[in-house]
Amino acid sequence: MMDLTFWYKGKINMFLADTDVIGHIQQHPFAGCRPQTFLLVAKDFIARCFLGKEDEDAMIEEGKEFFDKKKLEEFFTYTGKLRKKYFDFAEQFQTQDFSKLSNAALASLFEEYSLVVAAGLALYHQSQHEPMVAAEERIVEILESHYPNAREIMLRLIEPYELDWINKDEVYWLTLLTEKDELTRQEWEKYIRQCSWNTWNTYDDDALYRTYVKRFKQEKGDHRARIAEMKERKVKHRVEVEEILDKVQSDELRYLVEVLHRTTLGRMWIKPMWAGAEFLARRLFAEIAKRLECSVKDVSDRYRIQEVIAALKGGPRISDEEAERRKQAYFIGYSDGKEFFLSGDDALKFAAENFPDTDTPESTDELKGTPASLGKAQGRVRILLSENIARVKQVDKEFKKGDILVADMTQPAAVVLMSKAGAIVTDEGGLTSHAAVVSREFGIPCVVGTQKATEIFKDGDMIEVDAEKGIVKRL
Repeated sequence: MMDLTFWYKGKINMFLADTDVIGHIQQHPFAGCRPQTFLLVAKDFIARCFLGKEDEDAMIEEGKEFFDKKKLEEFFTYTGKLRKKYFDFAEQFQTQDFSKLSNAALASLFEEYSLVVAAGLALYHQSQHEPMVAAEERIVEILESHYPNAREIMLRLIEPYELDWINKDEVYWLTLLTEKDELTRQEWEKYIRQCSWNTWNTYDDDALYRTYVKRFKQEKGDHRARIAEMKERKVKHRVEVEEILDKVQSDELRYLVEVLHRTTLGRMWIKPMWAGAEFLARRLFAEIAKRLECSVKDVSDRYRIQEVIAALKGGPRISDEEAERRKQAYFIGYSDGKEFFLSGDDALKFAAENFPDTDTPESTDELKGTPASLGKAQGRVRILLSENIARVKQVDKEFKKGDILVADMTQPAAVVLMSKAGAIVTDEGGLTSHAAVVSREFGIPCVVGTQKATEIFKDGDMIEVDAEKGIVKRL
């Protein structure tokens, strides 16, 4: 029986699940982008993704490829071209008259766009935890002869001293709050195109705009001090990093820090290539939905990529019964050259019998993860699943300062909520993940990569987060 390792969890519609599988089948030539086993099991579109244990080990070893500057430059050049292609599509889709396209032409355009999204998703996984381990551990080795607390120093060094895309998102929003009297539709659309990850699992433009108008009214004020503080903190951090590098005097260390900085910054630079893909192509999806006589949400939730293409060309459409089975559960992925897709009870039965590691985790009172920001804290659990911005606002209403945020992963829209947390715990992620970076910025204890915190702990549980040892336990 094949050993599997948990990789990530989140609310993922059929479109994104399929693009993630397709992206890895494409086998892009970079660490983290070419696993031989890649499986997703979802219930009500909450998916848990797994790799083969051998793939995890291979990714850790493959991460050493980025010790070669040429390979690092090749990755960002390759990604940059793909990112430009993606945003060229997004710009084109703002004005294109899809009604004039034949069904075959519409299907071809949808397929081409989907393949770009698939590639973006695969390349995003380059900055997952596993491919970064080699650089992180080598940095610790170099620092050990200079610092007794080498791992703590490593965590300081790998945090970028430039404003990343999360910070830029926040600066953009805070500037709107400071300079504008109201959030017009035009201003909002300009903002959301540049920060499209905030449209995660959103299908209704008007509802999303109303959410932002409400948020704007609640947060309106003069936020220039916060913007200045963010920029000043980065300036101070740059000085701190340079002082450490000057003390150690190692060209290798300086380069490996550059690798981690560029990868961390690049993670959010790449993320818009899939998080928000349906939103930026919403006019395309709307035309497809019209021709398939269903809703835009149905296009994303019901259909796999090739099923959309086949249906546009006169093939069968997904029935209501099959759509309900897929909502109940689906199993998708590939292993040993075989591709899998099942829905409903068949999906759950097949996964349990053939890949038992994908089943619901056993109950426990203690989890182990990776310390991403050091410290200890106790508090009440507040669960946040990365569903959409409306879910973030709902959790925020109940969230009290000092509560422990337990999430599958965190999104930029949750930064204000994260700033109030006593600690942050995530199912997935590594030291360059969003949760890790933001927790270090705010000085909040953080443990990432626990695999199942959102399933083991419940809202209201009292827990202790020991981010020195990477242990989270129920009290």
